[in-house]
Order: sequence, then C-alpha cells, then structure tokens
Amino acid sequence: ALNSRTPCPFTIFFIFIPSRRIRERRQDGGAGRRERSEAHRARGNELFRRGDFEGAVDFYTRAMNADRGSARAACNRGAALSALGRHREALADAALAADLEEGWAKPRARAAVAHFYLREYDAAFHFYQEALRLDPQNEEYRKGLGEAEERGGSAAGYEREVYRRTHREEAKAQAEAEAQAEGRRAALAQAAKEERERMRR
Repeated sequence: ALNSRTPCPFTIFFIFIPSRRIRERRQDGGAGRRERSEAHRARGNELFRRGDFEGAVDFYTRAMNADRGSARAACNRGAALSALGRHREALADAALAADLEEGWAKPRARAAVAHFYLREYDAAFHFYQEALRLDPQNEEYRKGLGEAEERGGSAAGYEREVYRRTHREEAKAQAEAEAQAEGRRAALAQAAKEERERMRR
C-alpha cells in the first residue's frame, strides 16, 4: 500500500512527449512570430524611406521583439538610430546583428558609420575593413574606408586604442579589487578592535 510519503512509481518515470498537434502549434507559432517580425520590419522600412526615423525605430523594435533572432531588424534599427544621431545605441544594434549573422557585412558597415560620426576614425577604419573582408566588391564600403583614412583612421590606431582600453579596464578591475580587499581588511580590523574592547569590560 502507498502512504502519503511514498512517491507514486508512475510519476517517477513519467516523461511528457508533446503530441503532433502541440509540436505543429509550436512550429506555427515560430513561423507566425517571424511573419509578424517581417511585417513590422517592412513597415519600419517604409517609414525610414519617408524620413520618419522615430517611427522606423518603433517598428524595428517591434520586429525585434517578435523575433529575437532577426539580424535584419537589429541592423535596420541601427541605421535609424544613426539617422537620429543616436550613434552609441546604433553601435549596440550593429554588434547584435553581427552576432546573429556572423557572415553578413552590413552590420560592420553600420558600426563603421556610427564610429565615423562619433569621430572615432580608427574604429571606423577597422569596421569598414571588416565589412570589405566580407563583401570585397562593395564600393560604398571602400569609399567609407577611404574617408576614415583621410581623417587619420588606421588599423594600427585601432589596435592601439583596443590595447589602451583593455589595459584601462584591467587597471580599473584591479583598483576595484584592491579597494574591496582594503575594505575587508578595515572591517576585520574594526571587528577585532571591538572584540578587544568587549573583552576588557
């Protein structure tokens, strides 16, 4: 006989296997999300062409929310954000699009444009180079590379900046770790002092 503490043997080995209807519904849901995403993206493209960049950002965001894996929506939103002068945000979308679709040149070009308008010409040069590596025949990217170079951008300059930034981050992390260690030492010293005073009473 089973009591309240005895687990039912049927529940121990029960494994849920989705029915074909449930699997089909899940697949349809995924396809539906992609369709909604593409519809939002198409509306964003229309608004972008009209010069309504705020509206375009809104619909590209809807597209991204509908399909988190849409590199196209992320890249499009980056372009709209750059058109609004929100270049740092555009860089984040370009990085996301590049992660989602590694072999696609356009996110690198979007990043190059954002860096260019931020006057970060070494980074602009680097990302135009990356875009050309993936799309060597693109004359727009080649022109952008030349403009970044004219303003002093170079591969060596980008490498130096990455090196400086990496060392700044390492130094900051080390300083924070040392501050935390000093805080712990101070806390321990204060606790020991309080304990000695308590023992003297």
